[in-house]
Amino acid sequence: MSEKNEKSRTPAEIEAELEAMRLNLTHDIDELTDRLNPKTQIESAKKSFAGFADKLGGQARTLAEDVSKQAEGVKDDASKGDPTAIGIVAGLATAAVGTVVLLATRGRRRRR
Repeated sequence: MSEKNEKSRTPAEIEAELEAMRLNLTHDIDELTDRLNPKTQIESAKKSFAGFADKLGGQARTLAEDVSKQAEGVKDDASKGDPTAIGIVAGLATAAVGTVVLLATRGRRRRR
């Protein structure tokens, strides 16, 4: 409302103030209608998911690079005769063979 006393406002000022209120209200309603539109919500969700997927993919790449560097370091240490590194390589090789055997035997059981 204007700072003038309500009794001193002219009809034109009142009408102008009401028109400004109508325009603000129309803008607010249009904005709410757009926000509540299912298509708008779906697009917003898609953008959010795409951003999340990109971030997750980046984190996965970083983790894979770190693991690869560590594996390279263990391999180098094992080739130099480090007993801890040799144990890690032997453990991983055993786990890999065990996994292959497990998958192969499970596949045979299903075919019977």
